[in-house]
Amino acid sequence: MARVKQNETLLPHWAQRSLRELRDRVECLQRGLPFGGRTPRRMTVHGDACHPNPAGYCACADMPVATPDEANLVCSDVANSAGGLGLRCKMMHKPVIDIDLPCSLVESSPGKFHLYIEKEVGADDYWALLHAFVNAGIVEPGYYESSTRKGYSAVRHPDHLKPPTGFLNA
Repeated sequence: MARVKQNETLLPHWAQRSLRELRDRVECLQRGLPFGGRTPRRMTVHGDACHPNPAGYCACADMPVATPDEANLVCSDVANSAGGLGLRCKMMHKPVIDIDLPCSLVESSPGKFHLYIEKEVGADDYWALLHAFVNAGIVEPGYYESSTRKGYSAVRHPDHLKPPTGFLNA
């Protein structure tokens, strides 16, 4: 960041002012976005111009960013990432996933959760799914390693909360 600031001092005064104004606008837009920084968008009816995939989802690449009141979509792209708000750079995402089967999210300790998905999958697919969550930073690597060693994953029973001091051999 310091290097960027140094390079900015080499810009003409008018460019520095424009850069400050742009940063202020981006910060203002970011503050206005709810949903944990996820981008709200408005999907309009496209009619013949839209070519949905066989499942019926709109295949249009760009839908306009909307105010929270106008939005009818919450999108995974993070507004304050390099690629948010329609910019074409490296983009960060906060997962927003449509799961069309019964699931439960159970709080295991303050701010931590266990996800139960009611769908049987083969072992190879399950380990690949769990590993993908590790690669994305959603699941701890130690949990994956422990689970693969045992041959199954496990979470604490909802009636047996994790003690505040941490690990318990029970």
